[in-house]
Amino acid sequence: MNEAFELIERASRISATRFDVWLQRGFDLMDEEEHEKACWCFEAALEINPADPTAWLMRGMMEQVLGRSEEALVSLERSLDLDPQRATSWALAAEVMETLGRYDEARLCRETATKLGL
Repeated sequence: MNEAFELIERASRISATRFDVWLQRGFDLMDEEEHEKACWCFEAALEINPADPTAWLMRGMMEQVLGRSEEALVSLERSLDLDPQRATSWALAAEVMETLGRYDEARLCRETATKLGL
């Protein structure tokens, strides 16, 4: 985690304050299966724009891949607060809830995702 903060610190020093650059770099690192680094990039994007539901969704996805279900759920809930109509966020929240043994909540999330077209 210390590396994440160093990455964000370095970004601010070199004026890398473009949200879209950090978001795209996160997607690129996901494709390369560099999940921890991708998570850091999504965090850097959120430092710039904490109101972006996509960045929260992607951070949640990376946290889940990394086995950090509680953190993933926090990110996904934030994504859903910002965009409650995103079926993908509901579906991923259902997966995380199941991982945490919260089966009734998972079922409700999955039903919501289905109603939204997923």
